[in-house]
Amino acid sequence: MGTRCYIAEEKENEIYRSIYCQLDGYPDEVGKLLVKYYDTPEKLHELLALGDIYCLKEKLNPDPSALHCFGNYQKDVTIAFGRDMEEDGFDAKDRTLDEMLDSDEMPEFVYIFTAEQEWAFCHLNDYNMSFHKVRDILSEESPGEEESEPEEGQDDVPDLWI
Repeated sequence: MGTRCYIAEEKENEIYRSIYCQLDGYPDEVGKLLVKYYDTPEKLHELLALGDIYCLKEKLNPDPSALHCFGNYQKDVTIAFGRDMEEDGFDAKDRTLDEMLDSDEMPEFVYIFTAEQEWAFCHLNDYNMSFHKVRDILSEESPGEEESEPEEGQDDVPDLWI
């Protein structure tokens, strides 16, 4: 079981085009990737076109000359339920904010790409359920923190427990 989230874009009349992400929904994981790699409407639309995802990574598309399938995923490539696991019914969906906040999929976070082209998120376990800018939260991290690289031979793609 992972830290689930929704990744969404506001369309109109308080309707959001959204996808579900099963793993690593925390701001220092999914939030950081959204800010760094999916910070334009074009990049977001590419992401949403994948439909629901297992985990978000730096790249959306695998190298076509290499294998990218169940049990053999390419490093740093997003894993999509439909494309990579050949599952049906995982297309992006239009939802209201209330539908995302009260979903049976039990997300902990909701990420919205705002009209100002910034990522904001809400932690659903927060009493106020207010939205915060992802960049602001990331800038509060301790300076000097560095991402650790996997040890030699260690795969950075999580085991699938679906």
